[in-house]
Amino acid sequence: MDKNTSKKPAFKDKRFLYLALLAVAGLVLMLLGGRGGNSTTGQSVTVEHDTAGELEEYTAALRRDIAALCEQVGGVSDVTVAVSLECGFEYVYATDQSSDVNASGSETQIKYITVGSGSSETTVYITEKLPRIGGIGVVCRGGNDAAVVRRLTSLLSAAYNIGSNKIYITGT
Repeated sequence: MDKNTSKKPAFKDKRFLYLALLAVAGLVLMLLGGRGGNSTTGQSVTVEHDTAGELEEYTAALRRDIAALCEQVGGVSDVTVAVSLECGFEYVYATDQSSDVNASGSETQIKYITVGSGSSETTVYITEKLPRIGGIGVVCRGGNDAAVVRRLTSLLSAAYNIGSNKIYITGT
């Protein structure tokens, strides 16, 4: 009997091993990923938490910053600022969203992703969005000069990304 005929070639054993590993990996992926429907993890849903203290602090800081910025413009002094906000702070949390299509149409289900258990269970926080500025009113010395009004309006519009129609400037 020949030595070469009693042994199987080594490459067939390795090929079988790789094929078995791929099959096991495929089964693991199917078991972990097969939750039904189209699922996307990490989507976000916005929930508003209007805390009066936080909003007041943010608005006061905006008024101070806008007044300081306006006072840097030539011909402007004694600045008083009013700011209105379109909304409060928005907190974005991670969600798990799944969609199912059936005879009556498409149905989307959203669940917040949580960590912990029992009383220590909390939602996964992604980010906080600042309130959008709804309008700015400025009363200042020099606010009756048309050139100063144009410069301040352009400055505030560019700095705070709001339309010039939401900015009003007048003199004292």
